[in-house]
Amino acid sequence: MTLASANKAPSKSILLSGASTFLASHFLFWQTRRAQRNLILVADQPSEIIKKELCERLLSCAASYHISVAPEKLTERFELVSASLTQSDPINEFWHFPEEQEDIHEVLELARKHSAGRFIYVSSAYAAGRQSGVIPEQLHDLPREFHNQFEEQQCRAEHAVTNYCREHNIDYSIVRPSIVIGPSQTALSDGPRGFLYSLTKAWSDLGGEQKSISLNAQPQTPINLIPVDHVMSDLDQLIETNFAGGPIYHLTSFYNPTIEILIDTCQKVLGTSVTVQYTDSGATNNELPLLNGYLEEKQFERSLSRKDGVTEQELYGYITECARELRNETPDKIFNRQLVISDDGVPLTTFEGHNTEGVPVVLINALGMPAAFWVTLAQQLQPHFRVLTWETRWVPDFGTEFDSARCDISYHVKDLVKLLDSHSIPAAHLVAWCNGAQVAMNFAAHFPERAQSLVFLNGTFNLPPSVPRSTVEKNMRSMMPRISARLKDTELFFRIMSAGRFQPQKSAPAPLGAACSNPSLMHLASATYKTPELLYRYANVMAQSFKEPDHAWTDGVTAPTLVIANEYDQIADPAGSREIARRLPGAELVILQGDHHTFYEDAAVRNRIGEFMLQHSKQKTAPGVAATGSGQ
Repeated sequence: MTLASANKAPSKSILLSGASTFLASHFLFWQTRRAQRNLILVADQPSEIIKKELCERLLSCAASYHISVAPEKLTERFELVSASLTQSDPINEFWHFPEEQEDIHEVLELARKHSAGRFIYVSSAYAAGRQSGVIPEQLHDLPREFHNQFEEQQCRAEHAVTNYCREHNIDYSIVRPSIVIGPSQTALSDGPRGFLYSLTKAWSDLGGEQKSISLNAQPQTPINLIPVDHVMSDLDQLIETNFAGGPIYHLTSFYNPTIEILIDTCQKVLGTSVTVQYTDSGATNNELPLLNGYLEEKQFERSLSRKDGVTEQELYGYITECARELRNETPDKIFNRQLVISDDGVPLTTFEGHNTEGVPVVLINALGMPAAFWVTLAQQLQPHFRVLTWETRWVPDFGTEFDSARCDISYHVKDLVKLLDSHSIPAAHLVAWCNGAQVAMNFAAHFPERAQSLVFLNGTFNLPPSVPRSTVEKNMRSMMPRISARLKDTELFFRIMSAGRFQPQKSAPAPLGAACSNPSLMHLASATYKTPELLYRYANVMAQSFKEPDHAWTDGVTAPTLVIANEYDQIADPAGSREIARRLPGAELVILQGDHHTFYEDAAVRNRIGEFMLQHSKQKTAPGVAATGSGQ
């Protein structure tokens, strides 16, 4: 969905209540990208405070998709209104996202008062309560048994909405998402009140306190998880079809992890060894109360087009991100996020560490990869360095209309220049990973006075075919130009690649170019393969990188250089690093026994990087990044 022009006449008006909830914030974020009026119902409080808080939530939503957006662009796309609003234009849709302890009848009266064209109530698939088996897309009979007050509140609210709207001749729809988690593209946390974050925290606490627990649950009971972007896709489908069918719709997933898989994944990610005994005692789960509402096996009927859900491997990524959040090891904890506009108008997400007085160093990521890859290195460098990085244009950020003519290496070099200039940094050390090394070499060749030193981590360079290439690189060079030719070709490849997602992990194919032995990084390495649009952009960026001259810009580069490669790297053959070290006079070559992501895992490697840059720093700084040894 592309950003609507501010000058385009609104196509309709929507009124939204409950905007502070996780799901409503995501819904509003995507609605701000439509040509429509977005009216947000708020309490009678100072509007500037509410607008600021809402804008911060929307920026958080944008960041969870790796989308850059200026706050002022968001605030101009919604209006705050109170219950006493006077609205001359008709309200086409009234979306209600329920909050705790509310009176649904007051909301319904407001919808009638303003002659809303349709009232949409966002309920829950688990409003069925203790019912098991097939759950139809219809109103649940009352009375019935529930696990908790939330389920009962949602079920009774559905009855109130149905009765009121029928009595007053208001078109209505009830949507029932299951357990909504973070975006599938990023696997980022679903927030401090989200199910997966709460489960991860509870299990982390259990692991530190006891060695065994008893759960009143069956290990094979499925838990229906649906990524928030899948919910947004479902809601888009309903909007585009004018809510065909209905009036009740399940927004649920086809494949679901079981309770046992959820707990096993928490154990693996958190490194706990809690023994779990499953019982049929009927007692509540006092040690893990979060599971009390999910004791029966449910199969939700679904009339909308199928959404598959998440695989075990993808679930591992979600729990990993929740664990990082718990440890305060996310990019937004390590860096300050900033928006910088490139010289050709592309918004860039940039990051700066909290130490702004140290020697400047820029971490140049592999093209298309998220900043999370730099967290461990940035943590180790920040006591002595001013650490900056950015996420490359077009991908992972897909919030701006794509232009394939502006994605070659020279544009990434210009973005690096912009990053330095925006922080008034005349020169910096450059640490580049994978094909980010091409950006660093190009920059050092054209701006030699601005490169204090170069560090290459498992670099991939556009060297002549006579230099050995890994099988992954050969496949990328063969496939990416074909995938990038047309979006339709990308969609075909995406369908083929996704067909095996739910095969057993040992037989499921890894995404092209996403070879990774560390399961906690796999979701990051494969992020560019999550949607046809992301893959199309990534394929174009990669295809352009293969067009760099095979001299690799080494002629005339004199900056001190440390080249680190790994013998078991499946993506970047160490022969490329050996060749670069041979071409650069005085370059130091280190060959380790790891793989493509060793720098993320190995503190000794990170120490070696810091020691090298301190050695070649023109600005005096306190010593302290000690080398702990790394294999040669």
